[in-house]
Amino acid sequence: MNNASSKILTLAALSVAVSIGFVGCGSQSPSASKPVELNLLDSFLPNLSESYNVSLNIKIKDFEAKHPEIKLIRDQSSSDVLDTKVPTLGAANQLPDLFAVRSSWTPRFADAKEVMPIETLMKDDKTFMDGFIPGMLDDFAYKGSHYGIPWQAMPISVMYYNMNLLKKAGINKIPATFDEMLADVKALKAKGITPIVMGDKGKWQCRLLFSGLNVRTAGTDYLEKLKSGQMKFTDPPFQTTAGVFDQLAKAGAWNPDFSSIDYTQARSVFFNGKAAMYNEMVTFAQIEDEQWPAALKSAIQFSFFPQLPGEDLGKGINVPIATDWGIAFNSKLSGNKLKAAQAFAVEVLGDDYTKVLESKGGIGVRKVEGVDFSGVPEAVKRYFTDLAPKIVVGGHIDGRMPAAVTDEVSANLQNLMLGQVSASKALENIQAALDKALKSK
Repeated sequence: MNNASSKILTLAALSVAVSIGFVGCGSQSPSASKPVELNLLDSFLPNLSESYNVSLNIKIKDFEAKHPEIKLIRDQSSSDVLDTKVPTLGAANQLPDLFAVRSSWTPRFADAKEVMPIETLMKDDKTFMDGFIPGMLDDFAYKGSHYGIPWQAMPISVMYYNMNLLKKAGINKIPATFDEMLADVKALKAKGITPIVMGDKGKWQCRLLFSGLNVRTAGTDYLEKLKSGQMKFTDPPFQTTAGVFDQLAKAGAWNPDFSSIDYTQARSVFFNGKAAMYNEMVTFAQIEDEQWPAALKSAIQFSFFPQLPGEDLGKGINVPIATDWGIAFNSKLSGNKLKAAQAFAVEVLGDDYTKVLESKGGIGVRKVEGVDFSGVPEAVKRYFTDLAPKIVVGGHIDGRMPAAVTDEVSANLQNLMLGQVSASKALENIQAALDKALKSK
């Protein structure tokens, strides 16, 4: 999820001109005796309450009302169903005009020439292309082009702190450096308080932290460098990352049952005031209004993981951003269908959608201003004001590495946290898995 040096979510003025809803320099509505049919396969089911789901359905209805000359034919399934359905349609060369796509499928569909590069789709609309926050299309990047428009961003690895528990251990502020965090862990342990709760039964929460630390030590483009052979997991930046896990484990930072409880159970431990710190996605802040107890709301602070040894934070904080899902466009689109798809991109996935999404607490991939945050949970407002302007976009390991590698990462991190493998051996094992995956391509 790139050498981007711009900070995300820094508000910038941006306007998109749309003439009768169709984009491009002087492009017009398709002239046809009957409506242009545009087939859309999506997972935006009407009963789902996620901010992006609600916002996309609002904009799709607006699009249909505005464009009687376009007949949008929707085929809707859950994302779990699409995991099988979309690749099956692709294998049969029967993909619809527009369809929901996982970023991890990008190489497969691009090599088969079944999807259209966004640069080609929007070649006459530089304003639309320039409106993306730097790095936000990178999960859909392949061989110099991008093959999907994501509908939301998910910053990975934010540290949440229960100040009531920290104060019980004589700690009055969140740690600014890793050395301070280690000292806080020891102070909390001395008071019988679990320092950091983790629920890694699903074998992904440890990877969130690993991703969050890697972009800080190895740079936002480290995943591409690993795959190209310019870097190895055994290099010094990753030794620093693995060393953080090792030192925290030796200090007894985590709950002993971290590998046998899942993230929902870990959340409950933190909700109930049984652990002082918790690492998760921004998703955790987004559920504040519905699930955070009142006592937690008043006690919680959140920030980036503390500054690492030797880290320069002068240009911002490198943070992995996952987009995961997006809309792809069939490579066969042409004529009036292509114009209709261009209009869909601008009106359903563009600036106006981003404003609706962020007004509902979601996080967009485009630079917009004038968002109404009055209905957004307080924690999400704090994210937008305090954290977002400092972020430099990096990639998340889950979306950019083969499954065999991510599995090896989880297995070795758990073993490292349990004291069953050394930091250096864990990194050797992960690199061996990457070498094997690259050779099998």
